[in-house]
Amino acid sequence: MTWINVAYRDKTKTFQVAPCRLIPYLGRLYVAAWTETHKSYLTLAVDRIRSVADTPDAPTTFPDFTIDAFMANRFGLWSSEEVDDVIVHIHPDAYEQFATRRWHPSQKLTDLPNGGLEIRMRTGIGHELTSWVLHWAPLITVIAPQRLKDEIKKKVKEME
Repeated sequence: MTWINVAYRDKTKTFQVAPCRLIPYLGRLYVAAWTETHKSYLTLAVDRIRSVADTPDAPTTFPDFTIDAFMANRFGLWSSEEVDDVIVHIHPDAYEQFATRRWHPSQKLTDLPNGGLEIRMRTGIGHELTSWVLHWAPLITVIAPQRLKDEIKKKVKEME
């Protein structure tokens, strides 16, 4: 893997990163990149990268990229400080749509007695997870954690 300096957005933000993977997401292309400074992954939109240059003072090591490590604190692309065990129940009418997709690397699927599906995953609690739940309402019910349930209620109230 190669270390590079990236000027990002208005060229005032620069990052020393080790690019790991290109990720197409919602009509845009992103780079998942490791930054030693923060010891975490950054998600950089390719169209916002203004310049790329070799870096003379690159670290000598970096972690092997795995999608599980990248997704550990995110649902979608953006990371979240808040990671929790999420449990949602899927209505029987949407069983096939959910049972045949990989929503998150940590997901565990369990059939429910009513013909529905339970999805358990450990993921970041952020705007992408909230948007996902709202997108599938009323076919999805949040069982846990309470703070995700509260965030969904707050968003519904804001929409009224």
